[in-house]
Amino acid sequence: MNEDTLHLLSECAAGTDMAIRSLDDVLKNSPDGPLQRRLASSKRQHESLAAETKALLRAQGKEAKSADPAARAMSWMKTEAMLAMKPGDATTADLISTGCSMGIKSLARYCNQYPTASREAKDIAQSLIRLEDQLVKLQVRDAILAALPDSVLQAGTTTGAEAALRQALPVLHQAAQQALYKAHSPQTARLKLERLDFAPRDYGSFALPGGRYTALRVELGEGKGHNWFCVLYPALCVSGAQAKYPSQAENALVFGRYEVRFAVVDAVKNWIQQ
Repeated sequence: MNEDTLHLLSECAAGTDMAIRSLDDVLKNSPDGPLQRRLASSKRQHESLAAETKALLRAQGKEAKSADPAARAMSWMKTEAMLAMKPGDATTADLISTGCSMGIKSLARYCNQYPTASREAKDIAQSLIRLEDQLVKLQVRDAILAALPDSVLQAGTTTGAEAALRQALPVLHQAAQQALYKAHSPQTARLKLERLDFAPRDYGSFALPGGRYTALRVELGEGKGHNWFCVLYPALCVSGAQAKYPSQAENALVFGRYEVRFAVVDAVKNWIQQ
């Protein structure tokens, strides 16, 4: 194992340690809910990468590097102060996305700084970058969802929903850009409406039939990795009496107007995803 490999693994170890500690800081102040579960899942994934990194270092007789004490103390103080002044998911999300962007920049710099590191070490670094990037992308997703106007969610027809969504594109783009700015991310967002094919999806309480649908596509940066799709399903914008589907699962989407409107929210949340 060459020196570049050891250095890169050491920085990955320090990065995962910092991330896990930072996640612990916000999780103890987060009420149970989607954000807390998302962060808890991210913590478990960071712990898995940390264990893999430590194992590789110990095989070479090296101890894993911990997060810098000064940086750790400053992060803790910032978290405590911000959550004391303005508790809630919005502040938690801002703290995490900012930390993730800083971590991405540091890891990218280390990958360039240690070019002869092993493929295994580089893969761990890239996995950590993707994990950090995922949390930033989820903040963009949430910002877009929060900015969706009622004219989209309450549209009476698919044509009306598509027209409302097209009209809302500048507002949604601004929300995405603002989320990236708050996360100190250098990425830019691109939003566009497309016709795309989707496979059937079963969410337990309801199912979405497969087919070709109008979709809001959100691309960040170079658009690599997973993409998010927000699909406007025709069945979610009409009453149950007008829907005609061959299976009970498909008709479960359209029991009535109020159920349909709740399903619209669920569908949008599930289909704008990475």
